[in-house]
Amino acid sequence: MKRALRRHHRARLIAKRTKNIWWVKENLKAGVEFSGVIANTPTPCSCHGCRNPRHSNHYSGSEKLTMQERRAMAADQQQVDRWRHNSLRNWYFTD
Repeated sequence: MKRALRRHHRARLIAKRTKNIWWVKENLKAGVEFSGVIANTPTPCSCHGCRNPRHSNHYSGSEKLTMQERRAMAADQQQVDRWRHNSLRNWYFTD
């Protein structure tokens, strides 16, 4: 059972990645077999467009953060801004 499941998942990954990665399609058209590379390597190359931005030297600062982290930081900043606005308004308009 384990071997069959492992082979099933490997075939599934190869089929999925051959659809989505452009350079695999080109190489398969040329007759080059890349099934091992495709199954074991989800990232086609190490350029700044394909690799994880967190580990890339091309990006810096907030560009290395994920979208979820950026949204969380923006929400926190909005909350701080609201708090500052309300505290300043209460300070100016106290009786």
